[in-house]
Amino acid sequence: MRKYLAVSTPAFSLWTLVILQHLVVGTFLLTRNPSRGGIGLSMDIYLAAVGFSTLIFAIFLAVQLILYNKIVKANNLLIPITFSLPTLALYVAMVINDDLKSALGLTFLILFIAPFILWISNQDSLLTEKHLNLIILVISFSSFVVAILQILQVLPVAQINVRESLATDGNRPTGLFFNAFALSTAAVMTYLVGLHNLVTKNRPWQAILILVASLATMLLAATRTAIFLAVILTIVVIFQDKLNSYKKASLASLFAILVGIGAPFLTIPIGRTTGNEEWATLNGRTTLWTCVIEKSEQFIPFGVGVDAAFPQGFCVSEGWFSRLRHPENMFLLSFVEAGFLGVAAYLILFAVAIWASVRALRHGYSLSLGFTATFLMSSLIYVSMFHYVPYLVNRTADRGIFNFYLFVFLWLLVLAIGEYKVRNAIDKKEVNLVEK
Repeated sequence: MRKYLAVSTPAFSLWTLVILQHLVVGTFLLTRNPSRGGIGLSMDIYLAAVGFSTLIFAIFLAVQLILYNKIVKANNLLIPITFSLPTLALYVAMVINDDLKSALGLTFLILFIAPFILWISNQDSLLTEKHLNLIILVISFSSFVVAILQILQVLPVAQINVRESLATDGNRPTGLFFNAFALSTAAVMTYLVGLHNLVTKNRPWQAILILVASLATMLLAATRTAIFLAVILTIVVIFQDKLNSYKKASLASLFAILVGIGAPFLTIPIGRTTGNEEWATLNGRTTLWTCVIEKSEQFIPFGVGVDAAFPQGFCVSEGWFSRLRHPENMFLLSFVEAGFLGVAAYLILFAVAIWASVRALRHGYSLSLGFTATFLMSSLIYVSMFHYVPYLVNRTADRGIFNFYLFVFLWLLVLAIGEYKVRNAIDKKEVNLVEK
C-alpha cells in the first residue's frame, strides 16, 4: 500500500483530488441560503477554498513530477498529448484575443500539465485496478450518501433543478458535484467499474457495493440519457470477452456510440411531433446551440477567448439560460472560445480515445470504451470538460477543476490501464512466437 500512496504516484494525486473535491463542494453547499438548507456562508470563503485547493493540487503535481526520474518514451505520450490539446488551443486563443488574465491562471496550467504528469507517473501501472476500485468505491458511496441527505433535505443541493424523481420535493440531488447531470454521469462511470469487476470476478463484494450505490444514485439523479447509456454499455461489458477481434471490437464500439449517444437526439423529432417542448429542445439545449450557430461568424477563426465568451444574456435576455457560461455542448463551447482550433482539439481527443478504447476492448477491457462513450455523450449535451475558471467578474463559473475534472483524470488513467493490458498481451504473443 505504501508503494501506491507514494507521492510520486498518480494514486497520491487522485486521492488528494478526491479529498479536495469533498472540501470544495462541501464549502459551496454551506454557502446556500438557510431557506435552502445552507448556512449562508460567504462566497468569499468558498472562492478561497477553491483557490487554496487548486494550489495544493498543483503543488502535489509538481512534487510528483520532480520525484519521477524514469525515462519516458515519446511514443507513449500520444494520449496525454491529446488530453492537453484543448487547453493548448485555449492558450492560443487567449493570447490572440489578449485574454492574459485568464491565460495566467493556475487552473489552465493544471489542465495542461496534469495529463502528462499522471500518465508518465503511471507508466509502470502503479495505479492498478485494485487501487482504482478503492477510489471508485469511495466516490460512489460518498456521492450516494450526499444525494440521500439532499433528498431528505438535511443538506442543500448545489443547483436547483426540479424534475419528477425519487426526490421528495422534486429537486434533484447533486451529490459530490455541482448539478444533477454531473452526478448521474459520474454514477454511470462508477457503475461500469463495478459491473466490469463483477463480470471479471475481481473483488466481487466490492463490485456489488459499487454497483448498488451507483445504480441508486443514477435513479435519484433521474437523468434519462445517463440511464439509457448505462443500459447500452452494460451489454458491451457483459460480452467483452467475446469481442476479441478488431472487427468485433469496432462494431461493438460503433454500437455503443451510435445507439447509446445518438438515442437522446431522437427525442427531438418525437418531441416536435407530440408537442413535448422538453423533448423537442432537449430541455432548452437546442436554443443555445442555435444561438451559437447563428453567431458563428464572431468566432472564426480563433474564437473570442475565455473572458469574452458567453457574457450574461448572450443568447437570451432573461431566465436561467441568460446566466449560463456555456452552450451545454463542449464542441460548441470550444468553438466560441477557441474557434476552429478548439473544435479540432476535441475531435482529435475523442478520435484517439476511441481508437485506444477499441484496442483495449479487443483484449477484454471494456472500461476504456465505457468512459470514452460517457464523456462523448456528456460533451454533446453538457460541458463535462469545461474549465469553470474562477474569479471572472459577474460570472457564475467559479469551480475551477472541481466540477468534473476528477473524472477526466480517472478517464485518462483508465485509458492508461487499457494500454498497459494491450502492451502486455502483445508482449506475451511475441514471447509465444519466439518460443515456438
